[in-house]
Amino acid sequence: MNDDGGVKLPLRRAAHWSVTPMLMAAAVLAAAALVLLVAVLVKWPPLVEADLSLHVRQVAWTSAHQWVIGPARLLSVAGVAVVIIPLVLAAAWWQWRRGRTVLAGWLAVTLASGWLVTEAVKLLVDRERPSTNGLLWQATTASFPSGHASVSVYGYGALAVLAWWTLRVRRRGWVVAALIALGWGIAVSRLVLGVHWTSDVVAGYLTGCVVLLLTTAWVVGVARRTNRPTEW
Repeated sequence: MNDDGGVKLPLRRAAHWSVTPMLMAAAVLAAAALVLLVAVLVKWPPLVEADLSLHVRQVAWTSAHQWVIGPARLLSVAGVAVVIIPLVLAAAWWQWRRGRTVLAGWLAVTLASGWLVTEAVKLLVDRERPSTNGLLWQATTASFPSGHASVSVYGYGALAVLAWWTLRVRRRGWVVAALIALGWGIAVSRLVLGVHWTSDVVAGYLTGCVVLLLTTAWVVGVARRTNRPTEW
């Protein structure tokens, strides 16, 4: 079996990554997310004012450019559980079928941990959604952090990492770029639709980054230590 299609290739590519920078980045982003969480919990006036000002401007802009609402809704649909869960689990199943059990487990753990962390913080904060005054789609679940922004990283970001490790060189660049662009689009769509405060989306993105960095660091650590690449 050739390298590009073989079982061992993801191990080789993952082993070239370094655990320490990922852990350092995760620590910095987690600290930023914690600061933002505290600011939201205590209703820090500068943050509240900034969120309100940005939201008013965004709703006004979207109302004046209503052609963006349809595409934004389509992007938002890509971030709902009934879409991302089957996608990631299908990717995990495919890796398991090819004998890459660690990658399959990594995808499942990343998906589960990302969802659990996001939902736990939502329950803790229980922040109300901003009002769109009936001009745009109005969501009703807890606002902080944005689940769509979070899943755009730990869901589509994980698929992008998987693509980088497993696809042929001539394919992986555009696939990774497309997945990253889709993730950004999902996060931005929540602001375009006016269903989140800006700090919700930032916090969601930070949360997704921390989860993905930590789980990926684990996989890279396994790749650098393992002497049994055929298990991948």
